Amino acid sequence: MQLHQRFIKTAQKHSDKIAVHDKATGNDYTYSKMLIASLILKDHISKIRGKYVGIMLPTSMGCMLGVIGTLMSGKIPVMINYSTGAIENCH
Repeated sequence: MQLHQRFIKTAQKHSDKIAVHDKATGNDYTYSKMLIASLILKDHISKIRGKYVGIMLPTSMGCMLGVIGTLMSGKIPVMINYSTGAIENCH
């Protein structure tokens, strides 16, 4: 079972439980909220051409959702080092 498939099963089983506490915002996110957000992102990411999707975000809720949404779309997330900056990542 792949990561996004396990996440979907867990979200279905524990929909109202807190999945993540985002220290940056102080917000709690339930599995159901994360699943809905991931599915919305999946729809947008599915429209991107190509097999790989670059993700350049700090470690955050947005990054987690981006990875899950990318996997749900059948594409491969490519993590780009956020801390080095855009210029250093252009090789």
